[in-house]
Amino acid sequence: MNDRFVVDTNVLISASASDPNSSLAKDATPPDSEQRALVWSWLDEFQRSTSRMVLDAAGKIDTEYRRKLVPTRD
Repeated sequence: MNDRFVVDTNVLISASASDPNSSLAKDATPPDSEQRALVWSWLDEFQRSTSRMVLDAAGKIDTEYRRKLVPTRD
């Protein structure tokens, strides 16, 4: 069986913030860009692996991702 993970939105925000031009960069943690790069590297490795991200049947995790990560249009 492949490894399965629930990836918190903070992990995705931190990885996105490794790009200093990201709109998420100002509020992301950790504030250290080297630490953010490590998070991005882990996420990139995870994407290439046979591991899978787990979502709940009720859709609450997906809703949280969309609320936190999809840019809003002003």
